[in-house]
Amino acid sequence: MIDLVPVALGFALGVVGTFLAMEVGMRRIRNREESKLTNMWSLSEVLQEGQQPRIVATRIEGLTVPRGARVILPRGVEPPPEILRAANVRVAENVDVNFAVGREAALVFASHVHPRTLAVWTVDKPMLARLASEFKKLWDAAEPFTRKYAIADLAGKPQGDVEVGGVVLDAAEKNGRYFLRVQEQGHLATVVTQDDMAHLKGTAVRILGRLESSVKEPIVLATKVEKARAPAAAR
Repeated sequence: MIDLVPVALGFALGVVGTFLAMEVGMRRIRNREESKLTNMWSLSEVLQEGQQPRIVATRIEGLTVPRGARVILPRGVEPPPEILRAANVRVAENVDVNFAVGREAALVFASHVHPRTLAVWTVDKPMLARLASEFKKLWDAAEPFTRKYAIADLAGKPQGDVEVGGVVLDAAEKNGRYFLRVQEQGHLATVVTQDDMAHLKGTAVRILGRLESSVKEPIVLATKVEKARAPAAAR
């Protein structure tokens, strides 16, 4: 991850520490006139014609983003509806920084992105390059945001992209496709894949795919099936 002193120290030291840490971070930028600490910022400051801002956030709330913006959030964080309507949202692991970067300027936030958070506005070229590089690395490893549903809640849902989870009870092949019977809290779904997943029998899995039918038993055409990750330890 980027060594973003303002963010890392800001979280640890609280409000006073945030000011101090962001000042330290600014001292590392060679030309102080190219950066400023502010709580009066706007995403329009990182807009350029032909390129919408690229945003990484641990959480985002209380503001709108330009249509077409690219936003990366941690997996498990629900984007606000207005963000989903306007932006191309992906989710990734290990998102622990908050910034918005354009071609000529960037904002590095002291906490999650909301209208009252402190930010460093910068046009420092090395910092812009580092932020753009970090965004690309996260974006390439991220996956499109898909709303997570319990299998029990799929009944009556229209066709569309979903994320579900459960335990694989059985796996069978038919006409070159593989059918998994997946159970979650007593509710069943059929998951169709192109790959042999027999080795996952008895395993808790996470499934991304398209809900094709919700009449009687849900049928999901999977684009990704993987072992479910263990819940993160409480901090």
